[in-house]
Amino acid sequence: MATQEELYKRYDAFVETARRRIRQEFNRITLAPFDKLNVIQAGELTESIWRRVDRANRRAYAELCEWVYEWVYVQYGAEAPRKDWTEIVDRWLKGYDPVTRYVYESELERKRLRLVEGILTARETQDRTMLEDVARSAASLLLTQSTQVGLDIMGAVQMEAYTEVLEAVRREEGEQPERVQEISELIRYNACDDSKTCGECRDDDGKVFRVSEAPRIPRHYRCRCWYTRA
Repeated sequence: MATQEELYKRYDAFVETARRRIRQEFNRITLAPFDKLNVIQAGELTESIWRRVDRANRRAYAELCEWVYEWVYVQYGAEAPRKDWTEIVDRWLKGYDPVTRYVYESELERKRLRLVEGILTARETQDRTMLEDVARSAASLLLTQSTQVGLDIMGAVQMEAYTEVLEAVRREEGEQPERVQEISELIRYNACDDSKTCGECRDDDGKVFRVSEAPRIPRHYRCRCWYTRA
């Protein structure tokens, strides 16, 4: 049976890598002398950090997409077709996300500008503790955005893969009624079984849906529900 541990192991690795990367990047801010943090320099420093984090995120998202896509196809004993996940991820990140309720690129820039404001305030008062707090808060927000978008993309890929693989299998099997009935376009909803599982997700745990009618995942921030072949 396809398990949550299998599905999310790549995501968990991404989270740990992103946490280390962002921590290292933001150390450059907390260690910078105040005379190197004027308006122009703070802008250049944060822009360079954001570019590196964004590039790393997009590479990781493309790898997650490929992993999830193939993970779904394996459940049906089928081979996943090749896709340009880098291009697909770039396109997705330009759209509005109903879970986070923002556009990835716009939200990145909003967070960066707020960080610059915090840096300049700390510089004006020469308050090193304030600078560290500002950087720590911004790093946490950037990590939350980066990792949540990973969950959103994984959910979108699952639904796309289930839709496509069922169509592919149906075409291969032709009009054999018993086989079509066996496939039946059904997938099972699986909720995490821990103290953080929300009531809505827990209520749907184990339920079977047609792919076209299945609830969108993730349903909310930090949702780690997933689908398997029914």
